[in-house]
Amino acid sequence: MKNRESLTNALARTADRLAGLDACTLSGRVTDLDGLSISLAGLAPLLTLGDRVCLHGRHGPVDAEIVGFSGGAARAMAFGPLTGIGPGTPAKLGLTAGHAGAGLPVSDAWLGRVLDPAVELGARALASFGFALRAQLPAAEAAAPAA
Repeated sequence: MKNRESLTNALARTADRLAGLDACTLSGRVTDLDGLSISLAGLAPLLTLGDRVCLHGRHGPVDAEIVGFSGGAARAMAFGPLTGIGPGTPAKLGLTAGHAGAGLPVSDAWLGRVLDPAVELGARALASFGFALRAQLPAAEAAAPAA
């Protein structure tokens, strides 16, 4: 019994120490802007198409999606205005500004429905109909047509 209490205390102390650590953040930097296309250095080996990054510019965070790779750099397209974003702007991989922890549950209830592919806009549209983002989805009015 004493060993069990010692182990429990040791685990509690370890958990307290771990809770005080900062989360690991993988980051890179903007190297080039060309129209709406953004080049990022420092993250390319860790990224795949469709990954999201958050650009931390002068006027606040801007979410972006990885759309390609060129010359060892990742290319991204922003989901918002690039005002305040320039060479050297930090880009962080992981949870993004507008979508931290958010998501839409995927199920057969979506069959036959038209959705906005941008999660932020889709969530806003759902909220305008009174559906909470994490709530159970209402049943579709009719079954989806057979393929």
